[in-house]
Amino acid sequence: NSIVTRDVCDRVMKEARELLSEFEYEVFRLGFERYTTRDIAEALGKSAKSIDNAKFRISQSLRKSKTIRDILSDV
Repeated sequence: NSIVTRDVCDRVMKEARELLSEFEYEVFRLGFERYTTRDIAEALGKSAKSIDNAKFRISQSLRKSKTIRDILSDV
């Protein structure tokens, strides 16, 4: 079991900010803070389906990022 350090979290967030649209980044940030899909949808004035679609796009973008993979390989 690994503990993710604040430095790793900060590096992932910084890279995500570069890769994602403003909307996707907000979804990612709120999800990272453990908000539920319903809570994120309410906070952003969107449907839960829109949030689920954004989460899918986010996962695809982050999986493709060599920088993210490199950061997480150190964990």
